[in-house]
Amino acid sequence: MCLGFSLVTGAGIMAYNTVAKGKNVQKFAHMMLRLVAVALGVFGI
Repeated sequence: MCLGFSLVTGAGIMAYNTVAKGKNVQKFAHMMLRLVAVALGVFGI
């Protein structure tokens, strides 16, 4: 549970920095991965 949360959170941060599209696409990818991370953390607890 904690490992998955950390991995998805890290992926969200990396997506924000590495997605080579417009600013809105970067923000959307980052937001969706962070939302998945939070949801997995809540359901895991």
